[in-house]
Amino acid sequence: EPRLRALFKDKEDREARIALGYVFLAWIAEDERYRADADDQFRRLLRADPADDEAAVGLARMYYAGADYDNGLAILDESLAKKPGSGLALYWKGELLYDRATQAFGRVKAVDDEVRAMFEKALGAYEASTKADPSRFDAWMKTGYSAQYLAGVDPSKQAVAQASYEKAID
Repeated sequence: EPRLRALFKDKEDREARIALGYVFLAWIAEDERYRADADDQFRRLLRADPADDEAAVGLARMYYAGADYDNGLAILDESLAKKPGSGLALYWKGELLYDRATQAFGRVKAVDDEVRAMFEKALGAYEASTKADPSRFDAWMKTGYSAQYLAGVDPSKQAVAQASYEKAID
């Protein structure tokens, strides 16, 4: 780890901090202590530029890795308030909402009102992400996945899913 830090001599190098933050984020799977290092890198960037959506997404992904959806969503909502058209932040908001929804679905084994509301929020975030950045294959696919969960309670969502899959491969 000290050798890795030595590679990044310029303390204000944004790209280096993003890269280092993601290295620490990957290492969290091996050792939770790296969570503080990832947090530090992304927060330094956000202090320097509160509208840095890439740093906000890094921080939200750190929370996502720990299944801390509330804090991750709060970070993304703050970022989106400053930069509402960020396809990246909208996509990751969808990811957190979608993961939360699939876990709730797994617990109740049905699309009840609560689960439906969760998938609708995820779908909305993914749809906004595809509008902001139509080139995001993964956002189109997750739009389709979210719509498929909803198709059982709202058959019109099947067409949304199909159109999203077609757009993804277009």
